[in-house]
Amino acid sequence: MQDENERIADTLAARERRINAGRINKRLDDRLRDKHKEELAERLEAKAQHELAVARYAEYEFRRDPITDVPNEVKLPTDYLDDVQQKVEYNNFYADYYMQRYLDTNKQKYENLSYNVRNCHKSWFGDHYKQSGYFNVKRVFHCHNRWCWICTHLQQAKRLYEYTMLFEKLLKDYDLYHVVFTVRNVKGDALKETIDKMSDGLKKIIRYFQGRGKIAGIDFLQYGFVGAIRSFEIVINPTDYHPHMHCLFMLKKCLEFPRTEVNAFSFDHGVLKRTFSKFEVMLQKIFYLVMNGKKVTLENIQAVSRGYSCTMDYVEGTAWHEIFKYATKMSKDGAAICTYEQFKLLDDIFYRMKFLQCYGEFYNNKDDSAEEIDPYAEILFEKVLILLNSKEQPERDIAMALDKLVDEVHNKKLTVISKKLSYKYLKCIVESLREDSQVPDDWAPF
Repeated sequence: MQDENERIADTLAARERRINAGRINKRLDDRLRDKHKEELAERLEAKAQHELAVARYAEYEFRRDPITDVPNEVKLPTDYLDDVQQKVEYNNFYADYYMQRYLDTNKQKYENLSYNVRNCHKSWFGDHYKQSGYFNVKRVFHCHNRWCWICTHLQQAKRLYEYTMLFEKLLKDYDLYHVVFTVRNVKGDALKETIDKMSDGLKKIIRYFQGRGKIAGIDFLQYGFVGAIRSFEIVINPTDYHPHMHCLFMLKKCLEFPRTEVNAFSFDHGVLKRTFSKFEVMLQKIFYLVMNGKKVTLENIQAVSRGYSCTMDYVEGTAWHEIFKYATKMSKDGAAICTYEQFKLLDDIFYRMKFLQCYGEFYNNKDDSAEEIDPYAEILFEKVLILLNSKEQPERDIAMALDKLVDEVHNKKLTVISKKLSYKYLKCIVESLREDSQVPDDWAPF
């Protein structure tokens, strides 16, 4: 047995090891912070150098081929500004709900959220060319809240833009399939658990496609799985919720899934609506097993008489954009779609929840070039600024209220221009703002 001196020595040695480990971790943290600072400085320097190069080349191009008018390509359409103004008003419903949460809980964060949601996109910052009647938007106040109509669509547009280029490359060699997993409607107290089970169940199914999970007698590797993207959608009903997952699966080309099977999911109110492939039926049964915590074996799959709804459709053209639509159904006429009690439940569930998740080759593998603005567009915009600056010096970095901005645009007193919005996301944003789902809100497969 150790004597007292040995015990004390061991205790001190262990303490010294912990202290040294803490020092090492601190040094590592300091190094990481220094590394991040260096990387940030390098990125900022690279950005500054790029902007200087663009400006110099634009000056050369302006001398060689000057422009005399501001081209339409850099102007924000009036329709877009009208859409933003309309959608901003919808946010008041959710701002009121956040204020109510603040009054109920006395938690300051809810008052802050209420303020941010209510004022999202109401302040635009940029350079005002008074004499010429142009406003160059450089930034806009965003709330980045899941309930915000505008920020959600902007995020959707950003994802569309980022993945479009990546998909266009991969679709030369692979095919996309839109896969929808659905469960029965659930009450509010079971919604969070159901969503978690669905997410975990999909992870298990993807492991089979990747070959990291095995089912004796079934070869998932034959489908040539590349990657997948999953988006949650929750339809809010008066008394329950309808959660389902929209997924994009990228598989090898020219797979054949003949639809020869009829089951309970084939009918809608007694009318035959679709048939299924044997592969879809198998996915329905596997999804049922993983959702109910049962072992996935060939024997258990064959024993399931009716699984959970799963459809798998070949995606043509740009139909994959549907995966990036709203995660929750909201009203289109300005009325809040959910009650205050529903809002509280969903707001707590949404906290830190990932509505969109990537797997396989799509995980942290977006096309970085998608972040860049087309070089021609950048140079053209710089030429526009050279033209405007040659006529007058603008009021720099002023704030303009959205309502005033829209009024002056309609009264032909102001034209709004923006490099980022004009060239980077505008097409996707407009498409997103105006897109309506073709599936009726009351549709349910069960």
